[in-house]
Amino acid sequence: IDVNGQIKLATWNKPTESWKVFWSQQCDIYAVCGTFGVFNNEPKQNMQMCERLDGLEPASAQEW
Repeated sequence: IDVNGQIKLATWNKPTESWKVFWSQQCDIYAVCGTFGVFNNEPKQNMQMCERLDGLEPASAQEW
């Protein structure tokens, strides 16, 4: 359980040397996709779980 009360499962990714986090209820996390982001709870292969609305560009590409 993190400081926000969300239950998360984390696994270590050896190739990237980083943690991969899985939330128990991603759709219930406030602003998980940021400003103007849309959460996709059924992503298809090679699709991101967070998508931006058509016509909008992020202020910082690194944050996407």
